[in-house]
Amino acid sequence: MLIGIASYSQNQSDTQNSGESKEKVIITELTCEFGFEKAISDFENGDFYCFDFGNIYTHEKRWNSFFKNYIEEEYGIILKSRGCVILPSDQCYDKKMNELIFEKYGNDIFQRARKKAKELYNRI
Repeated sequence: MLIGIASYSQNQSDTQNSGESKEKVIITELTCEFGFEKAISDFENGDFYCFDFGNIYTHEKRWNSFFKNYIEEEYGIILKSRGCVILPSDQCYDKKMNELIFEKYGNDIFQRARKKAKELYNRI
């Protein structure tokens, strides 16, 4: 089982009042089950995150930015890059989220959105 640990400081007023830094530690399981459950929870709350994995190189940065904005505004889908380290929780999250998005908008949602966004982009 993979476990992620994140540490962050409280807001500035907490450190000013006591004179010392207070930190919170968050421990999260990075299992497939965690990613699966998180995707369901996010979807139910209207948060639709889809991940890209690996080094994403493109010569069409303006188009990619336009498309990311379009799909978020039209469908509420937020595209996020997760880099080269592929965790089981992220992989399972993305798989489940895509299934839920396909149920809501249809299996061709990304193709349709790309086509419509490209039409709008070409008018610019």
